[in-house]
Amino acid sequence: MGYSIGRCSFHGTKPSSATSIGSMTVYHNGTLRSTMTRGTVTVYEVNGGDVWVIYGSWDQVDRYEFRGGHIQTCTANI
Repeated sequence: MGYSIGRCSFHGTKPSSATSIGSMTVYHNGTLRSTMTRGTVTVYEVNGGDVWVIYGSWDQVDRYEFRGGHIQTCTANI
């Protein structure tokens, strides 16, 4: 089963929660929290479930890292 948001397509069922981080939107099941900063990269952990990341700008791809669950990302809306 697939799901589309704007020009982004994801596999599976849409996660139940959404969090905006600047122009980026992160859809997730479970708890999303920032766990550390490594240089200029901010690391977010999700406790289980799916994670869909829709980047709002190209610089966000290198500035954020997501861990935990099944992670899918999209840059098609940039």
